[in-house]
Amino acid sequence: LLAATVLLRAGLHQAVGANAQQENGVHKLTEATFDVAVHGHPLVMVNFCTPRDHYYCEAMAPGYEQAAQGLQESALLAFVDLAREASLVSKYGVKKCPTLLVFKDGERYEEYFGPRDGESIVRYMSSFGQPGVSGILSRLWHIGVNSVLERFKRASARADVAAALERDDVDTLVQAIDLAGAYGVPEDELLVAREALALKQEGFARKQLQTASGYQALAA
Repeated sequence: LLAATVLLRAGLHQAVGANAQQENGVHKLTEATFDVAVHGHPLVMVNFCTPRDHYYCEAMAPGYEQAAQGLQESALLAFVDLAREASLVSKYGVKKCPTLLVFKDGERYEEYFGPRDGESIVRYMSSFGQPGVSGILSRLWHIGVNSVLERFKRASARADVAAALERDDVDTLVQAIDLAGAYGVPEDELLVAREALALKQEGFARKQLQTASGYQALAA
């Protein structure tokens, strides 16, 4: 039975691999290959991300690849490019980058809020293989602890945005807004901050232009 299970999982990996690109153990999915991957393996984690444009996605990539290679046949780790797969983003209600969704037996199971290093992801995904109550308790503890941490991070990020606005610190405000978005602060909450940032950046650019015009006048 064990040998048959191993062969079945290996076959599923080959089927997914035939339809999706793979890099360092991570399967790159598109709208055309997503369902094949999710329904073709009993346990899948999908990282919705834009690595070319987002610092946090790029930063977590090595750990995610390490986890993919460490889990091997027990789970499939995949990646969806937010910038290119708008239909998948809309279908699964992805609001922040990165977002890690877990699929079990072809169905969406939950969002992963835990640490993004490879060891933590391996430990979390491996908990699905623990028998009965042991695996459930392991995941509940992991989710519960990290849910509290996520709420704390969001509260802290909101405070950082407010402080940067009050100090009129444009550089810090840019970083604070990006971080708040990464920690799941809703976009409608950040809209006012983004509008304020745009006005501040516009005013700064106008001052630079006026200064340059002044120097040109003096030179003439």
